[in-house]
Amino acid sequence: MNNRLTKESILYGIGHISSRLITFLLLPLFTNILSPYEYGIIALVYTFIAFLTVILHFGLDTALLRHYKPAENNDEKHQYITNTYIPLLIINIIIFLMFFILKDTLSVYLLGVDMPLIFLLMTSIICFDGLWSIPMIILRADNKPIAFVGFSLLNVISNILFIIFLVLYLQLGIVGVVASNVLSSGLLFLMTAPIIFKKISFKYLDYQIFKKLFSFGSPFIFAGIFSMIIELSDRYIIKYLLDLEMVGIYNAGYKLGMMMLLVVMAFNMAWQPFFLDKQNQKNRQILSTFINNTFLVFSILCCVVIIFVEPLTQINFLDYKILGDSFTESLIVVPWICLAYLFHGAYILQLPGPYITNKTKSIAVIRGLGALSNIVLNFYLIPRHGILGAAYATCLSFFIMSILIFLYNQKIFPISYNYYKIYCSLFIVLIFIMMNWFNPLLITRFLLLLLLPIILFLMGCINEEKIHLIKRKIHRALWTS
Repeated sequence: MNNRLTKESILYGIGHISSRLITFLLLPLFTNILSPYEYGIIALVYTFIAFLTVILHFGLDTALLRHYKPAENNDEKHQYITNTYIPLLIINIIIFLMFFILKDTLSVYLLGVDMPLIFLLMTSIICFDGLWSIPMIILRADNKPIAFVGFSLLNVISNILFIIFLVLYLQLGIVGVVASNVLSSGLLFLMTAPIIFKKISFKYLDYQIFKKLFSFGSPFIFAGIFSMIIELSDRYIIKYLLDLEMVGIYNAGYKLGMMMLLVVMAFNMAWQPFFLDKQNQKNRQILSTFINNTFLVFSILCCVVIIFVEPLTQINFLDYKILGDSFTESLIVVPWICLAYLFHGAYILQLPGPYITNKTKSIAVIRGLGALSNIVLNFYLIPRHGILGAAYATCLSFFIMSILIFLYNQKIFPISYNYYKIYCSLFIVLIFIMMNWFNPLLITRFLLLLLLPIILFLMGCINEEKIHLIKRKIHRALWTS
C-alpha cells in the first residue's frame, strides 16, 4: 500500500473499529445480565435496523461517494450532497410517521413480542442513523479520517454512558439498551448536521442530478438487502426453526466472529475512495499488488482471531466474563464466521471492477445469488447442525459470492492474482480452524502464532525483502503525512 492508503486505513480502522467496538465492550454486560431469550430479542431488533437502514438509503449513499469524489468544483459537490440528503430526510420523516401509526401491529409481526415502545425506539434509531451516515461519507470523501474517528468515538462513548445509566443504574433492561442507542444516535445526528447544512441548498435541487444518483445507486438497494440477508437473516430463520434463546446464543458467537469483519471494513473505508480515484483506476498493476498483499494480511489476522478468541472470552473483569456462562455454546460458530468474513474480504477486494466499469447491477445479481444460497443452506443445515449450521451457511454464501465476482471480473476488468499465495493463505486458515477444535493450551496457541510467519516464509508467501518493505511503509505512513 502507498502511504496515504496505509495511513487512512489505520485511521478509518480506528474509527470503524471504535464504532463497532460497542458490540464487544457491551458483550460482557449483555451476556452476563440478560438471558439468552432477552439477548435474542435484542438481536432481532438490530437485525431489523440493519435491514431497513440499507433499504432507506436507496443506494444514494454509495452513489454520493462515487460522484462526489471526482467532482471538479464545490458547486458540483454541493449539488450531489443536496440531491442525496434532502430526499433521504423526506423519506425518513415519512417512514417514522408510518411506523408510529403501525407500531402495535408491526412489533408483534417483526420482533415476535408485543413491545410497541421498543419498535418505536428502533424506528428512531433507523432515522437518526440514516441521516448522520451522510456527513460521515463526506468526511471519508474529503479525506478527513481524524474527524471521522472523533465522531465514531463520540458515538461509542455516549452509547456506553447511556447504557450504564439506563441499564445498570435505572435497570430498564431491553428498553434501556435500545433507548441508549436512540440517545447516542440522536447526539451524533446533531453533532454532524453542520457538516451537511453548510453544503446543501434548495437551489441545488435538480431532478436530473437525483436521477443520476439514483440510477447508479439503485442496484445497491438490492445488493444491500441481499448482503443483509446473508449476514442477518439466519437470526429470523433460527427463531423460526429453533427458538429465541438460540438466537441469543448464536448472536453472541457471531459478534465474536465479527472481529474479522472489523478488519475488512476498516480497510474498505480507505479502499473505496482509493480505487475510485481517477489516477488509480487506470493502474491495474497497483490494484493487483494491493489485492494480493491485503488478502494475505487478512488471512493472518483471521488466524489470530480464530486461535485466541476462546481464551479471550474467559477473561474476568469486574466480575464479568467476556462471554457469560449461559452463552459458551456460541463459541463453536466463531471460526466459521471468521472464515466467512475472510471470504467477504476477498469479495470487497474485487469490487474495483464493477465500480470502475459502472456495471454495478452485477453486484446486486452476485449478492442476490449469495442471499438465495444463504437462505437455502440455512433451512437445510440448521435442522441438521443447529446454530453451527447457520455459521456453515454464512461461510459458504460468502465463498460463493467471492467466486462469482472473481469469474465476472475476468470478463470486465481482469486483474492478475497470485493464486499460489491465495491458496496457501486459505490452507493455513483451515489448519488453524482444525487446531482450534482440539482446544489447545494457551502456550500452544502462542506457539502456533509464532510459527505462522515462519510457515509463510518457508512457503514463499513472504520474503525478507517484503518484510522490510512493509515495515518501512507502515513507519512512513504513521509518522509522515
